Amino acid sequence: RFNLDRESGPELESILQAGFPRLGDQERRYISKLSSGDVRAAVLIARHYRDGDIAPPGELVEREELTRFLDGLVGVNPPDDMEQALCALSLFSALGVDGELEEELRVTAELLGRTVAELKTGIGKATASRSLVERRGRLRFVSPEILAIRLAARFWNERQSELRDFFGRLPSPAAIQRFIERLLILGEDAHPTAVVVDLLGSASVFRASHDLTAPDRADLSHYLQPYSRSPVTAAPIPFLCSVSLVR
Repeated sequence: RFNLDRESGPELESILQAGFPRLGDQERRYISKLSSGDVRAAVLIARHYRDGDIAPPGELVEREELTRFLDGLVGVNPPDDMEQALCALSLFSALGVDGELEEELRVTAELLGRTVAELKTGIGKATASRSLVERRGRLRFVSPEILAIRLAARFWNERQSELRDFFGRLPSPAAIQRFIERLLILGEDAHPTAVVVDLLGSASVFRASHDLTAPDRADLSHYLQPYSRSPVTAAPIPFLCSVSLVR
């Protein structure tokens, strides 16, 4: 018997192997990551993979069955502060909210037009009433991952023009890395790729090729490398197409 809510990675992969035997090991691991152990989410995602619907996660979350499921997780008419808190956390693979990392939350609160106190209250509600937020030290992140992907994709689809300024205000290389990790997992559909292309074209990110060797930019370029030959833009992405890094 399995818990219909959450299972550990190996247990969930066993469920997927039994229910979807044609899926490969790599696909099962990826589905397990996207679902964060949520069995219902994993089954819905696996059905699309089984049926050949191999869409980027940023597109997959808009399929009807997944949309219904994710709406059910958040609930009907959720409190505004909880909804905004989930959105804030979803923009990163994990967001700093306490101690010396609280600056990350402050910068993100400004982007959303909220206060740190409002977002912290919302985080508390999402954690206590819906179990949608998990803690890792001073970091918080939305779970399941597929919900965070949906919220982040929708946010940047609507507000791409604010990306450059927001990126420039991120307070540390660690915050930048977690921000880029979220963008990249959305997949190479037109919207998130356009956001990354916008980022790469920003003078505040890479002003010249020597910026690629700066300590914080070298790690960043590593995360952005998959977009160096983006299929959705005719123009070459600055620097990454011609520069290789030794890490």
